[in-house]
Amino acid sequence: MNLTPVENYLEKIKRITFGKTALSGGVDSHLLLVGTTLEVQKETARVIEILKPGGGYICEPDQGFPNYPEKNIDAMYKTATEMGHYK
Repeated sequence: MNLTPVENYLEKIKRITFGKTALSGGVDSHLLLVGTTLEVQKETARVIEILKPGGGYICEPDQGFPNYPEKNIDAMYKTATEMGHYK
């Protein structure tokens, strides 16, 4: 079976679940492990832009792994703090 990564379906997931449940995750855990801080910031911003509208999104990695580089967790947190406020 050939599966497409869930990241490609974030917009569909948001549309289907809107008003029914909160969503969490979505930030690429592999990128958090091996990416640069700039890549993590861009990925976090991309996910927030898709899942934030209308509320019900908690920004965090798509999977939990121990020992994410601290600089990348900080980059995700900083981006989420800057972009993640609801009005």
